[in-house]
Amino acid sequence: MTAVSLPQRVDWNRAARPGSSGRARLAYSVVFAVLLGFLAYGIYGYATAANPKTVVEPSGPSADHPLTGTYAKPVITVAGDVVEVKTPTFSARAVITGPQVPGEGYLYQPQAVVATWTVHIYDVKGTIPLAAADFDSIDYLGTEFGLLPPAGTTIPKSVSTGGHVSFELRGDVPIGENLFRWAPNGRNIVAKWDNQVEND
Repeated sequence: MTAVSLPQRVDWNRAARPGSSGRARLAYSVVFAVLLGFLAYGIYGYATAANPKTVVEPSGPSADHPLTGTYAKPVITVAGDVVEVKTPTFSARAVITGPQVPGEGYLYQPQAVVATWTVHIYDVKGTIPLAAADFDSIDYLGTEFGLLPPAGTTIPKSVSTGGHVSFELRGDVPIGENLFRWAPNGRNIVAKWDNQVEND
């Protein structure tokens, strides 16, 4: 009689299914990658909060690519933006900063304040005559306000090729939105800088 060996009983409940170990490794890898991503994001968020300077803020036209203002097409931009001014007799780059106002942080809001802007003109080609009367401020109602140098100061009478100037102009202007304007020939505006006059 020939002995027949029977196959050993297989417990299919415990037997490893084909490919199950590979799928398990894949699942572990995915979970690990997700956790690593959350950890990296958390570290970045913490570093950004601890050092806000790492956050890049959008800005207006750069000094390398300024807007162009002419007598025929005056430009309007915001305070701090550079304008390339071009006229038949000169060209230059100009920017205004400000306004600075006294009494910032007061609990009350007056109807008007004395505001001071700083004018910067540089990269000059040709000769630009300068006078306080060539600059003014206009409010949202269209009312014009003259500007003068602060007491004890003056502005240059002109600036020529290769030169640059910075000076302050001051005026009693209403609180609210404002346009600072420059008309180099006293009549035709080449640039307007939008800004906000406030003391709160």
